[in-house]
Amino acid sequence: GIIQGVSMDSAVSCASGEDENEAEDEVVLPTDNGFVKVKSGQIMEILSVVSLLNVFIKETGASFFDFVQPTAEALARILGCTDSVLNIASQVRDAVYPCWADLVLSISKAIPAKGKGAQDMVIELVQRFVDKVGGDLVKADDPEDIAPMAQGIASVLKNAGAGCLQPMQVQGICDLALSEMMKSFQRDEALKNANKQCEQVAQLPGLVEDDDASAASDPDVEEFEEQEARIGLIAILGACMKASPELFIAHVLPQVRPLMEKWFAGPKSNNPGRLLGLHIAVDFCEHIGGQHAVALWPLFMEAVFDGLKSEEADERLAAAFNIVLAAQAPEFGPQFSAHAYTALGTALQSFKPKKNDEDAQRAADNVVAALIQLCVCHPQTCPDLDLCWQTIIAKLPLKVDTEEGHKVHRKLFVEAQKPNGGNLGSMARIAQVLGYLCEVYGKSENCEEELQRDMAVAFAALPQSTLQALTAQLSAKQQNKMERIIGDAAAAQRGS
Repeated sequence: GIIQGVSMDSAVSCASGEDENEAEDEVVLPTDNGFVKVKSGQIMEILSVVSLLNVFIKETGASFFDFVQPTAEALARILGCTDSVLNIASQVRDAVYPCWADLVLSISKAIPAKGKGAQDMVIELVQRFVDKVGGDLVKADDPEDIAPMAQGIASVLKNAGAGCLQPMQVQGICDLALSEMMKSFQRDEALKNANKQCEQVAQLPGLVEDDDASAASDPDVEEFEEQEARIGLIAILGACMKASPELFIAHVLPQVRPLMEKWFAGPKSNNPGRLLGLHIAVDFCEHIGGQHAVALWPLFMEAVFDGLKSEEADERLAAAFNIVLAAQAPEFGPQFSAHAYTALGTALQSFKPKKNDEDAQRAADNVVAALIQLCVCHPQTCPDLDLCWQTIIAKLPLKVDTEEGHKVHRKLFVEAQKPNGGNLGSMARIAQVLGYLCEVYGKSENCEEELQRDMAVAFAALPQSTLQALTAQLSAKQQNKMERIIGDAAAAQRGS
């Protein structure tokens, strides 16, 4: 039914010429291979179907397994269209990429139940996608095309996980990403030189302004598009780290390290390479981890602390998330935690995001998440632990980054459950944290169902004396919420 609606056959077709009759929702466009007729209504219908498919796949997860093959074939027919058709219907093409990635994720979730058949299907879908979109990426020279292609490849590889590619393929994809990134910097430099020449010519006396020159593209927009393309290409490197960390360390890191050194040695502002380096650093911490990541800290940790002071929200976000990940290692404490406390505190004081500035707020959310990670893992180096926890509770819940907010709440709950509250360190602080978690209980945007169930079970299991001692330190509002949580636990037990 719905899958049959995913077809470009009649939406984009050959036209005899520019003068061919057009229906109300049709337009005839010139391409390198002649004229084509585009039915905009059908294009929008296909977009809607792909979007709906994406929702089905996400909501059903592993249960979508039986429908994966026909869905993949329908999506492959779109990606298999000629370049001229895909260039015209780029919105449809770009919508297929995340849909394919979610298909891969749904099969990956089915592997425990379906076994080798599901594993083989993951590998097949990854191979088909990388072969097709990787080939398109080689031919592309428009950053608006490169960015979604690169992000698509990265998402497919990350959702597939380790073992989805052969070593030579990982190496080839990384080489492609690095090569395309260098081309992007070259286009950037050529654009700057061209704009500089235009400015010089425009200043010549008696020169009449050229209409074509005045209608030229905005260089800031083009620089932004190139940076988005590079970020997508960096995401491919991160996905390859996840797919094959040992191979990445052996064969790709020697190419990446000098680039990061060059980027971080450059100016601390108006330097797009710094953000790229911080993104790679995040991937090191997340996907390589262990002693290999610790050994790489000297390469980027100074840039991380500089990033927390950046005027660019994207850099502050990447820097803060680096600390969230790196601080989980015991080695971070003696080497960097004291500096990190100071840097994070300064960032919270220096950057007050406006309500309508989501990028700045997301960065601030991750600064708070990083501070929580430090307090949970390295409280011994904190200059004022009480003040840090007061600041944390005042900044919660996270305003924009709800995914990180869910992780933070789970982290706090796990720590509070440890003997004597783990690194929370005192009954008063345990009550402070659990009281806050009571406040967000029942709010789906802040507290996932699984955490709510775990909270209900944990509170219901507390000895009466412990529960009374805890409740006595809560506010009236938190006490009411605690009663509701325990009531929910009792109701769930009766229902079972």
